Amino acid sequence: MLQPEAALISRQLAELHRAAQERLGLTGTLVAFKAWESINITAPVLGAEFMAEVLKITRALRPISYRLSARYYNLVRAIGSGHALPDIGESFTTGTVPLEELYAALAETLNEVVTSTTLDIRSTERPAPDDTQSEADNRTLDQRLDDLGDALTEMFQETFPDSEALAEPIELEEEDWDWGELEDESVTDEELLAEIEDKAIRDLQDIVDKELRSDRPMAESLARITDRADARGAVAASLV
Repeated sequence: MLQPEAALISRQLAELHRAAQERLGLTGTLVAFKAWESINITAPVLGAEFMAEVLKITRALRPISYRLSARYYNLVRAIGSGHALPDIGESFTTGTVPLEELYAALAETLNEVVTSTTLDIRSTERPAPDDTQSEADNRTLDQRLDDLGDALTEMFQETFPDSEALAEPIELEEEDWDWGELEDESVTDEELLAEIEDKAIRDLQDIVDKELRSDRPMAESLARITDRADARGAVAASLV
């Protein structure tokens, strides 16, 4: 493959990888935000169901994110050098394989990205139109999720070289994947839950305690707690 074409495809793959990772992130955010609704806002310390849902989605999406990064990196490496590592999912492990096989491996993980967002996680409320805001500002997270889903297929197709380049042999190196360093730098389950506890649930509990000690009518205090709970839910979801 000619160098200018390889450079262009590598840039396109980088954009594809960024969009796919964003879609995974939005999935986690939307699931967490929906789970937040299960919390009793007058006793947020009892948010065990929310915490369990956060761990469930994090553990489901993290391996997909790893595979996506690995297969993106491997394909870019193959395009640039003609060499690659054995596939992270063991679709190919030794010898040589056509470049097309690396594209197929990435396509498999992109499909995981798309199917991971088919859960019933669409937000139930949409913002009212506001003439003072741009159209982009008025788009909800679930609309952004749909936009990315529509874009991923088209973006992926644009990265394909001609059939001759797809048939080029890629030599597989003997070294294997070692996620140790990446996993050491990633946030652990315990760290994630502690941060949510500190920045969302404990903060909401403080708000509840203050309102219960106030002289406001109960209906007014409950309305204030509900508003703050929505804000804390957004914070918690953003941490996933």
